[in-house]
Amino acid sequence: MELISSLSEVLMIIAFAGATGIWFSLWLGAGRKWLKIKLPICSVITLATLLLVFNTPLVVLVYYIKESPLLSYLAISVISYCGTVTVWEPLEWGLGRRLFGSPSNRKKNSMEDVGEELRKDWEELKKGWGGKSSGKQEPKIDDRNLSEHLMDAGQAYTAKAQLMTPSEQLAYRVIENKYKDRFFIFSQVRVVDIIKPNEDAYPKSSREFNALFRQLSQWHFDFVLCYRDDFRICCVIELDDPSHQHTARQKRDRILNRACEVAGIRLERMRLNYEGKIVERVKGDGT
Repeated sequence: MELISSLSEVLMIIAFAGATGIWFSLWLGAGRKWLKIKLPICSVITLATLLLVFNTPLVVLVYYIKESPLLSYLAISVISYCGTVTVWEPLEWGLGRRLFGSPSNRKKNSMEDVGEELRKDWEELKKGWGGKSSGKQEPKIDDRNLSEHLMDAGQAYTAKAQLMTPSEQLAYRVIENKYKDRFFIFSQVRVVDIIKPNEDAYPKSSREFNALFRQLSQWHFDFVLCYRDDFRICCVIELDDPSHQHTARQKRDRILNRACEVAGIRLERMRLNYEGKIVERVKGDGT
């Protein structure tokens, strides 16, 4: 009975110490900066421990753990940490780098995403207490959305009279007259239908992906020129009017210019010459 009791205590110490070491290894996570340093150290400690265990009688190990529980707990925790690092971190780093960019970024982004979601939920909850619609999800009346009830009431939507403004129509006709034999010309195309976040670098639904998508999601290109034979995108055209002199518009133009540059999309900025009824390329406008 005494032997069974001793083994039970020893197994409890090993279990708790092992869990502690594993928890620390997963919590600290893999990092390329320190992996080259700690991996060899942890590997040596793990290998030395295995050799010691295999060459030491079980009764002796039980005796030492039983006689020095605190010291044994600390030692087994360190050994457990080293073993987990040796086995898991290279695998986590290799897979994480391929799937998520890097495990350290994944952990950091995951915690930031959780914090951001909690903050948003708190804001939505406060709005709900104030009797305001959260905006995150359309309010419902009975089993139908509010928009459905508004449509039933009438006057919910109105149709635009024209797809393009007079200036855009004139520009379209000028561009079509010049390029219709080589290109299809599309108008009012969403930017995110031409440029999308890089999913290889930023996983879909990640904080970075959503930020990049939201940045461009409300913008449109005035015109998109596609080759007639295979619909490959030749270039996109932005028609600069006096509104592009405003500070907010200039910021938008600067961001859009950079997004096209990063994505490898040719962006041409044009200005309409009303007197000559021609479209001129904009140069040196600082945007």
